[in-house]
Amino acid sequence: MLKIQILRVIMIVGAMLLGFWAPLHFTSLKLSIGLDWTMDVVGTLVSAASIYQRYLLRDEETDSHRLLFWGAGILDVIAAMPYSLVPVLLGRPELGWLLLINLLNVRHVRLIKPFLDGFPSLSPLMYRLLPLVFAMPLIVHIIACSWMGLGAGSAGLTNDPYYNYIKAIYWTFTTLTTVGYGDIAATTPSQMLFACLIQVMG
Repeated sequence: MLKIQILRVIMIVGAMLLGFWAPLHFTSLKLSIGLDWTMDVVGTLVSAASIYQRYLLRDEETDSHRLLFWGAGILDVIAAMPYSLVPVLLGRPELGWLLLINLLNVRHVRLIKPFLDGFPSLSPLMYRLLPLVFAMPLIVHIIACSWMGLGAGSAGLTNDPYYNYIKAIYWTFTTLTTVGYGDIAATTPSQMLFACLIQVMG
């Protein structure tokens, strides 16, 4: 049980790191190739921990649904690859989008609830709030970076990427919690479709 809990911590922390790092490739921020390589290592560790838990420990949770069991294993193998090396080895920087495949590891954030199940003395309120505290900032960040990648609608993109990010966060919150205030609106078909998706999600 302790070993499974340790693996869950590795997967949750790694998923959070990858979930915040990978979407930044949608933005105009200048990202370090060294950090890309580091995040590739993190992705490989997360996938290895998941594979170890799934196939070697074979706990009840992973054995419960055979099709999901093997499907998740395939996703782990795909996410374990060092995608930051591909643009470097091939000399094609436009292939940097491959790093977004690391987002497959973000699904391990869902392990927060099974991890909390190991603490029976935890209050019901904390049991409900903690997954939200972890998941909500990650969801908002991914949506905001995606909105920036689509051009940020009528807000446009300025030379200040941090200001662009703050505006994208603002748009994300207003769209998730309402249908937006109209001050930042979609202007292209892809932005309109994305905005509709986020409104439905909200």
